[in-house]
Amino acid sequence: MLDNTPKFNQLINDYYNNNHNLKIICRETGEEFELSEGMYDTYKKNGVPLPTVAPHIRLLRMRAHMGGIELFMRTDGQGKDIVSVYDPQSPGQIVDVDYAFSDEFNALQYGKELNVQESFFSQWKKLSETVPRPAIATDDNSENCTWCSYDLEFKNCYATFGGVSNENLLFCDMCINSKHSVDSGNITKSEWCYDSVSCFQCANTYYSAFCESSYDIAFCFGCKNVSNSFGCYNIQNKKYCFFNQQLTKDQYEEYMKKIDLGNRAVSDAYWQKKVKDLWANAYLSANVNFNSERALGDELINCKDTYGISVFTAERLYNTFDASFAKDSCDITTCNTIEKSVNCLRCINAYENKMCIACEGCVDMEYCENCVSCEHCFGCIGLNHKKFCIFNVEYSEEEYWKKLDEIKSAMFIRGEYGEFFPYFTSLFAYNTSHADVFFPLEKEEVEKLQSRWYVFSKNNQTSLTESVPEKLNSVGDDILQKQFICPSSGRLLRVVRPQLTFHKKMNVALPAEHPSVRRKKKYKLMGGLKLHKTNCVECQIEIYTRYNPASSQKIVCGECYNKILLEDRMML
Repeated sequence: MLDNTPKFNQLINDYYNNNHNLKIICRETGEEFELSEGMYDTYKKNGVPLPTVAPHIRLLRMRAHMGGIELFMRTDGQGKDIVSVYDPQSPGQIVDVDYAFSDEFNALQYGKELNVQESFFSQWKKLSETVPRPAIATDDNSENCTWCSYDLEFKNCYATFGGVSNENLLFCDMCINSKHSVDSGNITKSEWCYDSVSCFQCANTYYSAFCESSYDIAFCFGCKNVSNSFGCYNIQNKKYCFFNQQLTKDQYEEYMKKIDLGNRAVSDAYWQKKVKDLWANAYLSANVNFNSERALGDELINCKDTYGISVFTAERLYNTFDASFAKDSCDITTCNTIEKSVNCLRCINAYENKMCIACEGCVDMEYCENCVSCEHCFGCIGLNHKKFCIFNVEYSEEEYWKKLDEIKSAMFIRGEYGEFFPYFTSLFAYNTSHADVFFPLEKEEVEKLQSRWYVFSKNNQTSLTESVPEKLNSVGDDILQKQFICPSSGRLLRVVRPQLTFHKKMNVALPAEHPSVRRKKKYKLMGGLKLHKTNCVECQIEIYTRYNPASSQKIVCGECYNKILLEDRMML
């Protein structure tokens, strides 16, 4: 819509006529990053200046405006108790989800005149703290999932973040088509998994990672089509293996009779004394991509000319995490069916959205949040079926374009336009946002970013010293009435009924740490949002991976990884 903003149009054209520098120094980290020609063209075509921070920092900034794995019991503006992704110290106002999207809610009543001469982001922060937000992001099609967030078609899940079509999950994150699992992350089409990460089509899987088409395994890493195995890594088409040694069925069963996973001391000992060191020597595939062309990243499916992580069906898409059915866009995360958009978080059915959060079915929106079926709006929050609005104030079409041209031109000159909302404008404390699970920071580091830090309550009862029992067979229903202290964080935790039922059925010891501590460990294993350029340790070809090459893990290209498994190289 640049033709309707001639002053801004001239500014952005002059900018690109004089700027073709593809190497940029990140303002936040000081590191140099490089844009591809495709990225450069995408910013230019969308009328947005080139980024000033590194690709992973752009994604983290957006996810700092998205709730993380923490949920809170709050009271909304109508005095009703409600589960919320916003912590009790958040300056934002919250309302029930149904009310927020009902005809009763009129966000125009919060409208304010935007002062072109003042900082946009400072004025946005004030408006943002005034307009109520839905207390939690949840799906109407989910059943019995009160304590879940960012869910899609869930059933009977508890304390689970993100994902699609899951059932009976507890303390899980970003899973797809999975069920009957606890303390797991990024598992797909799997069931009866415990403490497992990035597993595909697995069942009865304990303490395992990066396994495929396997069942009845424990403490396994990078195994494919494996069953009845313990402590194995980088093997395929095997059964009855113990620490990569082939056993007979009888021998294996004799070994397993001596291992009681219902005793936490036993599972911890295996992890600390043996498994941890073995995993450090395992090979890890740099990426797992399918049916993709000219695609750099991980978990890219049906993609062309794409650079990102966890993307399904995309074309000309750059610097993206968690998106599907997208094209001609850059810097987007957790978006679905989006086109010609830049710097967007949680946008659905979006066309020409820029610097937007949680907008659905909207066209030509900039710096907007929680808007539904709107067109041609700037700096608005919570609008429904509106057009030509700025800061929640309606204008005539002629007034709108004239004022918009002034605002964008002033923002461009100040260096604001094209930047995503700064950390200080987020209603989330950094350590309660989803940025924290990928890039945890200390309080001092958060304060340097001008973000907020939330202090979680810890044990202040000197008489409360009990830890979760080590042995599962010593636990009865009375445990559901008790509180325990997390040895790592000092936070209080409880055992909930479905959790106890699962552990009893699977005969696996209850964890001693707080759910948030456990889940953050899973995210660390899943890999970050930064794509590292490195070389395969086997054939030395250049590869891109979300896993840090500085770690002890041996990262290889997909071809070498499959060769290692095929040759049974890691078998003893």
